[in-house]
Amino acid sequence: MNFNCPICGNSKCYIILESQNNSLARYGFLKKESIGSNLSELELQILYCENCDFAWNRKFLYSKIKYDSDQIIEAGNFSQRYLDYQKSAALSLNRAIGFKPETVVEIGAGAGIFIKELDAKRRIAIEPSDEAKKIDSSIEVYNEYFTQEKFNLSADLVALRQVLEHIDNPIQFLRQILGSFKKSEKFYLYIEVPNSTLTFRGGRFYDYYYEHCNYFSIASIIYISKLLGMRIVDLSTAMDGELISALFSSEQYDHTTIDKKLVSQKSEILNKLLTKFNENKKILAWGASGNGSQILNSLSINKNLIPFVIDSDINKHGLFLPGTSQKIISPEEAVKYKPDVILVLTQFHKNEIGEACYRLFKNAEVCFLS
Repeated sequence: MNFNCPICGNSKCYIILESQNNSLARYGFLKKESIGSNLSELELQILYCENCDFAWNRKFLYSKIKYDSDQIIEAGNFSQRYLDYQKSAALSLNRAIGFKPETVVEIGAGAGIFIKELDAKRRIAIEPSDEAKKIDSSIEVYNEYFTQEKFNLSADLVALRQVLEHIDNPIQFLRQILGSFKKSEKFYLYIEVPNSTLTFRGGRFYDYYYEHCNYFSIASIIYISKLLGMRIVDLSTAMDGELISALFSSEQYDHTTIDKKLVSQKSEILNKLLTKFNENKKILAWGASGNGSQILNSLSINKNLIPFVIDSDINKHGLFLPGTSQKIISPEEAVKYKPDVILVLTQFHKNEIGEACYRLFKNAEVCFLS
């Protein structure tokens, strides 16, 4: 018998695990001892797609799980490392979007730890379980299931953290979300799921349990972005590779858009620097890297505008940047110059450099490229 993958539609799908009379693993905690009472004829028939590296439980029935039950306990809320991860992931998401959204929505928000850290004028949490009672009062809470009929409003960002692995038709579900919240061309969708590549590669039979009906990999997440007609802005793993996070954007672009952005970005940076220079501001740059050299040369920024470039690499100190010939100095030497403005030239180390700037140059304005 042939089975078609619900993600890519390919028929190269094979049964890799079958099991009957399974118990609920996460959402079936009991209030008293009762051996075998929750063996509710729950079946596992896990199929694996060789084309997009995705697996799913063909026997899964969504009606068998009550996500609004008071028996749902998310132990992750008691792990300090996981709490810190949720907060840092939210802050990273704020930076990746690059603007303050009017409205953000988190579906399956749990206790609201993640959405509380998102910066937006209006924050909406949709959570059917009793976990919703723990969500901060500053957030608009709906203690119910998401349905397309119920929610019809414009949002800039919708977040789904560890939700899709519980949904029996993930593509249809995501399209319903787009139908509910995507009202403009600039719309973001953030997805976080367990990384099942580790499951497939390591023979981790214990990862296959009833509440998880979908098993995603980076390859299958890429397929999802194409099916939705969205572009991947960011795709990464976290928590020792156990989680995959992906940020999709509905904003489309082609070569003309890229050309215009190149021109506008160069003009924006140069105008910002010239404005500071005309205000008699003392400007230094940080980052004698490939990015730094290319920026200064592309914009023809000589040492009259930026006399020195700071770098932490002691091997570069005392040398001169090719092309524009700025002398490379240490952060300690730069402090003596008392700059008014620090332009951070590198993207790769920008957060680390930013922290150093705020520590060393307390009165200086720190400017990032993006």
